[in-house]
Amino acid sequence: MTPPSPRVTVRWKQLDLGQTFGDNPLITGVVDFPEGWLVNVDTFNRSVTFSEDATGLIAFSAYLAIQDPSIRSAEELAQRVIAVLSPYIEHVKKRIEELER
Repeated sequence: MTPPSPRVTVRWKQLDLGQTFGDNPLITGVVDFPEGWLVNVDTFNRSVTFSEDATGLIAFSAYLAIQDPSIRSAEELAQRVIAVLSPYIEHVKKRIEELER
C-alpha cells in the first residue's frame, strides 16, 4: 500500500502594481505570489522579481517597462522577442561557421 502524498497548502500574497509603480498609469493590476517568497521591486527599471529565497535560484522576473497594448500574453511577447532576435542569431551562426573554417 502506497502512503498518501502529503498535502501542501500554498498561502498567497498580493502585490498591487498600481500602488507600487504609482508614477506610471500604464502599470496596473495585482500579482499573486507565494507568501514566503521575496519580492524585489526596481522602480527605476520598472521590474519586479519574485524569488523563493535569498539565493534567487528559483525566481521569476517581470519587466514592466515593456509596454505595448497589443501584447496580451507572455506567448505574444516571446514571439515578438524571437522575431527581433532571429536575424541576429542567424548572423552570429554564419559568423561562427566562417570562423570555424
